[in-house]
Amino acid sequence: MTPKVKRKLSIEQPISGIIPGLREAVEGGTARAARQAEPIAGKTGTCSEDRTHLGWFGAFNSVGRKLVVVVLLMGRQGSGPRAAGIAGEIYRQLSEANYLVEPPVAPRSAPPVRRLTSSDYLAPNHESSSILSKALILIFSSAILILIWRMLRERKRRTDFGH
Repeated sequence: MTPKVKRKLSIEQPISGIIPGLREAVEGGTARAARQAEPIAGKTGTCSEDRTHLGWFGAFNSVGRKLVVVVLLMGRQGSGPRAAGIAGEIYRQLSEANYLVEPPVAPRSAPPVRRLTSSDYLAPNHESSSILSKALILIFSSAILILIWRMLRERKRRTDFGH
């Protein structure tokens, strides 16, 4: 079996439109516990049922050619803001280990490494929008998996009780 592309979905433009909102969630919204010196874009979420809370947070941070994606799912008494706090700690530790530092300038014979700026989020070029597209796909895929898990858990609970 050989995969065949039926159609390509152009998502660069819609994604560039939601990046500012994802950045604001981290800068001053529900994900502010993840805030760092380097810009992070992310989304929190919380699902609740019978005193059980699932919290999740998906985020990405792009420095130079590095893309750091963190997706957390917390069970029991989790919440999106708590998950964002843990992700923030992960980003802080990566920063302290100099992982998020832009690599040194390449020799003149090599093309320069371009650092993403806020204008890239608003009017992205092809390379940066591709990276952001992949990061957002990871984040939203995790949200979908959480919803599927919750639906399966509910279905199991109903069959266990004979409903």
